[in-house]
Amino acid sequence: MNAVLDRARIESVVQRYDFWLDFDGVRRPRRRELRSELRANLRDAATHQGVQAALLGIGSPRGFARDTANADGARPSWSVGAYLGLAVFSVLTLLWLVTMLGFVDGVQASGVTGREVSGTVFPWGSPVSAEIERDGSGLQAGGTLPLAIWLLSLAAFVAGARPWHLFGSRKARLTPG
Repeated sequence: MNAVLDRARIESVVQRYDFWLDFDGVRRPRRRELRSELRANLRDAATHQGVQAALLGIGSPRGFARDTANADGARPSWSVGAYLGLAVFSVLTLLWLVTMLGFVDGVQASGVTGREVSGTVFPWGSPVSAEIERDGSGLQAGGTLPLAIWLLSLAAFVAGARPWHLFGSRKARLTPG
């Protein structure tokens, strides 16, 4: 049972190392190579000095990955940007939908039936509308996804991907030395 737990602990560290390598812009083939090397080294060290000592020997997987990435040269991390942009988009869209539900609830509380009620919801400022059937049996609601959600998602993507590393790595390649 201890062997299974030891392998799981080593694999956990290797996967966290891979995540931070990806975050720091190391390309997939190089990450695969580095993961295999770390896994082999940790298993070898674990047989000689124990898993705990082997894991403590590399320190933080994040710091170890950062040192490795700096040695390889930083690159943009498009997948991190995509994950971050998608997360921001999802959260903001969910918040917008909650404000839409508040608008619909307000229309229902006002007692207006048989006609469309339009307006904007704070803080989004995009147009929304709701219509309740005369007999109160049906409801229609609609709206336009705010531009702010798209722009903030794009900003999160750019911040996560760090495309400016393209220019830094090109400059480093062109600089003699």
